[in-house]
Amino acid sequence: MNLKTRYMEIILHVVMNIQEGESLSINTNPGHYDFAQELAELAAETTLQPVNIVVITEGKPGDVISINPTLHELLSTPPIRAILLRLDDTEDREWNFSADPNDIIKQPALLQKTGNLAPPQLDVQIAPWSIVPVPGLIWAHRLLGPRANRIYTTNLPKSLCFLKKTRNRPGKSMQHS
Repeated sequence: MNLKTRYMEIILHVVMNIQEGESLSINTNPGHYDFAQELAELAAETTLQPVNIVVITEGKPGDVISINPTLHELLSTPPIRAILLRLDDTEDREWNFSADPNDIIKQPALLQKTGNLAPPQLDVQIAPWSIVPVPGLIWAHRLLGPRANRIYTTNLPKSLCFLKKTRNRPGKSMQHS
């Protein structure tokens, strides 16, 4: 299993804990559509329900693509609950790190501009949701500063997800149940 597939498995089975019969909707920007599609294909095989990908462009929902399981039959029963996942893309946003986080939190317009706050929708039931990053070079630079480079881009996600063998326990890596 390659690193990207392992990361997707962690998103689905550890972060989201998706189960058979649940409905998953993935929000993504066009730049991460391929990642979202692979993730949706994996998820559909677990949920046995269609997984929707909502393509978000400049903060506005666009196309909705439905992915069905291909290895297993689709359940004939309605979903038992809905789950939402947003693939966070910090690659296409400008961030001002000189701003005090306490000031940003007090300004909903800034939170909405960075994609971390949506307009209130009080008439809509809220589903369980999560936001996960799709690692990239700009993401690594924002996280690590000027010392980040392509090596960090590929090695950091392994370390963050405990996918890389540890020095203290050679040959041991994270076991996924």
